[in-house]
Amino acid sequence: MPNSLKINSTNYFLLVLLTVLITTYTYAQNIASTNKTSSKSIKINKKENYKILKYTDSITNQVIEERYFKSGQIKSRNSFLSSTIKKFHGKQTYWNKNGILHSEIYFKNGKKHGSFITYWENGQLKRQDFYTNGVFKEGFCWNRKGKNIKHSKFNIQPKFLGGSKGLIDYLSKNIQYPRNSRTASTRGKVMVSFNVEKDGEVSNVKIMKGVNLILNNEAKRVVQNMPKWNPALRDGNPIASEVTIPIVFLRH
Repeated sequence: MPNSLKINSTNYFLLVLLTVLITTYTYAQNIASTNKTSSKSIKINKKENYKILKYTDSITNQVIEERYFKSGQIKSRNSFLSSTIKKFHGKQTYWNKNGILHSEIYFKNGKKHGSFITYWENGQLKRQDFYTNGVFKEGFCWNRKGKNIKHSKFNIQPKFLGGSKGLIDYLSKNIQYPRNSRTASTRGKVMVSFNVEKDGEVSNVKIMKGVNLILNNEAKRVVQNMPKWNPALRDGNPIASEVTIPIVFLRH
């Protein structure tokens, strides 16, 4: 598949690099320990309305971090290698607000190692994936009624309709090379960042790095007018994500 697109406009070319940097919200999980020392620290996150409790496991010397919903229900329990090495190690556990278990995943020295289990809201097993040193090996998925279904990736990136080819076609048909830029500074890369919302809508379009006002505005315009994307998915659920597209204008 081609990794660039050139549009000829008199003596100018527009090179669109399809190096799409996609950043979705991070998600993690690690071993619950019942051996707590008396050394604890409590922090209240006022913005998110949850309490954070940290302590050290007296046997393993691992740092345990627990987060609680405002109601007092535990939200997550994470285990790290040590107070100085903030890598997940062991079992990470997450709960829903109603107290039903959401997910469990095992890590070894910061990498997924072992089983990764998620649950439906009714407590029914939803997914069980297996990893070795961060590498996915196999996995199984079930529907809400417990029936085995086709396995899907836990994290799926947002996708333009038609994939890379569809994005190339859209840009080639909609980008208008500004005539005023022929006498301006026309060489350079415009980095355009935007969000793909849960419903696929494009929002919050920003120029992260520009060339000049004319080319920046054209790059922003064509991105703002994009049709809906297929949103990113996490365990089958749509989530908001951020996409960054570098568009390079070259003078020929």
